[in-house]
Amino acid sequence: MAAIEAEVIRTVNVGTHTLFIGRVVGAELLSQDAACMTYEYYRAVKGGKSPKNAPTYIGTVYG
Repeated sequence: MAAIEAEVIRTVNVGTHTLFIGRVVGAELLSQDAACMTYEYYRAVKGGKSPKNAPTYIGTVYG
């Protein structure tokens, strides 16, 4: 697991979201043993859900 610090150099409005573009100004390794926080982990362990009308909705996850 690591932490990255960035200076925002530009923002772009992409409709439903804002995209932040940054320049990395610092980074630190926090742990070599920690599990990565992926979207798959978020959905499986943290219970992240998408509404059925969302473009990212997945009715059944196979894996």
